[in-house]
Amino acid sequence: MKTYAEFAVTAESFDAIVKVFRRVLAVNAGWKTSEKHNRSYSQMHGERSFYFSPPKNFIGTTVAVAFAGTKLSNGRAKMHITNIVPKESSQVGIVDYNRVVDEVRRLVIAAAKQTGIRIRENHKSGDWDLKDVIPGKTARTMFERWLAGYPKTFHPDDVQRLDFFTIALHHHKSKPLHYYVKQYLIENLKWSEPDARLVENRIIVGLQVLDAKRRYWRGV
Repeated sequence: MKTYAEFAVTAESFDAIVKVFRRVLAVNAGWKTSEKHNRSYSQMHGERSFYFSPPKNFIGTTVAVAFAGTKLSNGRAKMHITNIVPKESSQVGIVDYNRVVDEVRRLVIAAAKQTGIRIRENHKSGDWDLKDVIPGKTARTMFERWLAGYPKTFHPDDVQRLDFFTIALHHHKSKPLHYYVKQYLIENLKWSEPDARLVENRIIVGLQVLDAKRRYWRGV
């Protein structure tokens, strides 16, 4: 299943990460930043942020890569890609978005080695399988059992298996993003969008009812 790739960098300080970013700009022709946007983006997020753009010919249009900073509890600094913003079109397609993320990752890792700055990267590919969609093992097993039946018939037995999956999500606090469950059914299993949306809605309502039940017994 195709989804948007993610990339984050952790280092000793924001200054260390920004030094790596500036090395990327220094040794790669056409990559630019905007100090004005860096300041405004940092003010918006309340922590150090950074903004830079690859050459226009990289994906055929001008985009900006926005990194936002987070101060971690251990005192280290983390900066992650929050968005890739198009400047000449309404949106960046998922393929182009992931190409930019992968190239930024490659250049940042190379720049960190060149500067001798120790970084830790966190990268999630844009190609997801079922383990990415449903990380929890028990919930994933329940989902696979539901799929092994005749889920498109929406027979009561199959609906119950889907509900068992929802209960496992709630009990083990292993909630996936409902959008990704729907997209997995559509992209990987070739379900129609209406059928996949019915499943998504059933999961959403089931989780809401289970949350309400928990609050009820707590007297809230």
